[in-house]
Amino acid sequence: MATPSELQKLNESITKNLELIAKEINEIKDKNAKYEENFRKIFKREDSHEQALGDLAKAIRRIEVANERQNNEFKMLAQELHICAQSETVYTEPANVITNDETASCTGKTTQKISKPRDSTTRRETSREDSMLKPTDALRMVENLNGINDIGVEEFIKSLKLAKTRVNDEIILLRMIITEKITDYAKQSIRFCAINSYEELFSALRTQVSIPNTVSGSRNRMQNIRQGSNETVQSYSNRFKQALNELEYAIQAQHTNPIARNIALEQENLEALKFYIHNLRPDLAYCIMAMKPKNLLEAQQHAIDSDIWIQDMNSRKINYKNFNPTTPKSNSRPNLYNQSAKKSFNTTQNLQVLIKCENCKRLGHTKSNCYLLRQNFPRIQHGKIPPQRINQVTNQGAETGQQLENKTENQTENDEQTIEQLDSTTPQDYFNMSDACYQECPSKEDCYWTPEQE
Repeated sequence: MATPSELQKLNESITKNLELIAKEINEIKDKNAKYEENFRKIFKREDSHEQALGDLAKAIRRIEVANERQNNEFKMLAQELHICAQSETVYTEPANVITNDETASCTGKTTQKISKPRDSTTRRETSREDSMLKPTDALRMVENLNGINDIGVEEFIKSLKLAKTRVNDEIILLRMIITEKITDYAKQSIRFCAINSYEELFSALRTQVSIPNTVSGSRNRMQNIRQGSNETVQSYSNRFKQALNELEYAIQAQHTNPIARNIALEQENLEALKFYIHNLRPDLAYCIMAMKPKNLLEAQQHAIDSDIWIQDMNSRKINYKNFNPTTPKSNSRPNLYNQSAKKSFNTTQNLQVLIKCENCKRLGHTKSNCYLLRQNFPRIQHGKIPPQRINQVTNQGAETGQQLENKTENQTENDEQTIEQLDSTTPQDYFNMSDACYQECPSKEDCYWTPEQE
């Protein structure tokens, strides 16, 4: 017999096993639910695929029906065209049989004439022959080639090939091109070449006409062209354009591939624009650089307009100077000295030395402008001082009248000595001068005595 403790352990183990089994059952149910959802999604997708397939089948059927209709229409058109090709022309002939009725007029018997169908190849040949041009008409499609300042050998060959495909007699066209379209330097270059076909003409032009000009030499000549100081923009542009044409001609001769030739021409045109602006006169170059032209033609137009404007402004300045001469100022002091005085004394400093004051016996001023006389300096305004040569105040204070008198006596003695020296050195003609030489100096109204000087 089992004990109660053992029975409890058995019950606990059984309950644990039952719980584990229940968990596993729940997990299985969850998995089944997920599987069912996935199956439903798959079924829905299959239904959508079936619907799409059904729609595609319907569209295919519609397309087949439309194709059948189009095939039927094409068949009907082919039959109609065949009938038109075998169409019958109706014409009338006079009848040989006359009716018994006297009132009836003669009747005509109608018969049908069946025309034979024409072959499609013959119709194509006739249409092609009708579209072909005569050599004289095809010759207009070919450009002129003279070897200098023309379209170039490659462009000439291109136009010649186009005219060749449209002409009905190629040999006559070749002879006409050699005699009429190839002229001047190009004709001189190939005059000794035996030309009997277009290929021989092309090789002769590429080898003989394109030799003299090289890309590097033409580029150097173009870069060295500069505008003169007195040269117009039009003449400079013509010289530059001629050098650029030679460069393009050399590039076309060097590059037979059209793509490489076009790329090289575009690069050279961009470089030519830079050199054209750089080689202009400085005043024009600054204006054109500010405008930022996109191509050479636009730069040439801007340069011509700017040159005309600058010439107009310069002519206006010249006309303004000619019609508006400079006049002397109204405040200028008139010349009161005669010609003899100017010859002997060229400056006013020599004249002022000979002018002597009767009061202080000094040179350089007269009595009316003497600074020792108080009536020349009335007390109207205060605060102003006379010039530095008049101010005789020392650092220790104002000098006395006796000191001033002593100084004036010494100065007069010195002045008399200088006058005697001048009298001995001056020429005799000087004393015969008119009184206009001894005009008084202009009075200085701004010089007044101050209380300190009194």
